[in-house]
Amino acid sequence: MLFSKEMRPKVKREFPGLSFGELGAKLGELWRGLESAAKASYTAGTVPAAAPAPPAPAPAPRPAARRPPPRPISEDDDIIDLT
Repeated sequence: MLFSKEMRPKVKREFPGLSFGELGAKLGELWRGLESAAKASYTAGTVPAAAPAPPAPAPAPRPAARRPPPRPISEDDDIIDLT
């Protein structure tokens, strides 16, 4: 990260036509070409990557919608005989 942060502006000035992805590839190429001692100077004081965050808990299931109870049939209701 430190190497990339330091070198990105320099590489961008040297190769102004590179896209974002190409610029990252060039930085990777430069990193792989560094001597071990030079790499150690960039990685010496760095903090190791944090552990990934635990997954978020699943949302609680929603209660089923409650229907109102059917109203009682009164004598005034029309009843249809379906037989």
